[in-house]
Amino acid sequence: MTTQNLFYATPYDPTKTGFNFTNLESYRAEWDHRNVLFGTEEYELQAIGGRQIDLELFAGLHISQANLTEWFEDICHLTDEEKVGLWFLICWCGYGLTPALETIQDGMTIFHGTKEDWAEEWLEETGFFHGVPDQFRTYFDTAKWVHDCECEGSLREFRFGGETWCANPLAH
Repeated sequence: MTTQNLFYATPYDPTKTGFNFTNLESYRAEWDHRNVLFGTEEYELQAIGGRQIDLELFAGLHISQANLTEWFEDICHLTDEEKVGLWFLICWCGYGLTPALETIQDGMTIFHGTKEDWAEEWLEETGFFHGVPDQFRTYFDTAKWVHDCECEGSLREFRFGGETWCANPLAH
């Protein structure tokens, strides 16, 4: 079952009431209606219902009337991993929306899990210990290596959408 996101437009004029919307068409229709009736043009937008990942992304990207079209046309259809990557690039790495979207489209590695889980998976996938006898593997300090990766800036663990994620801020 897909959860539909619910948004609220709060007018900057405190004497006017806001409205709910779920997509760009419903926003535009209500905006047009209220503009004709009340002359209200400026609204603060909030995500008030839906999936946690979308609520945090909407707030983190500071979606406003100026970029609401991009939200509905370019962002809301992304996969969860792409949404996490977009949030990471903009909120942690300082990217603008367009360069972040381009990076996401080109492919970005986001790991769903802790930094320790990422390290174990990376070591396994790359065959790092290939040919090394088991008794010598215990001498490799995975925690120290993860710490070094964090210190040099090539690994960042963060929480987003109620989950733990890892990414490499230097890879983009």
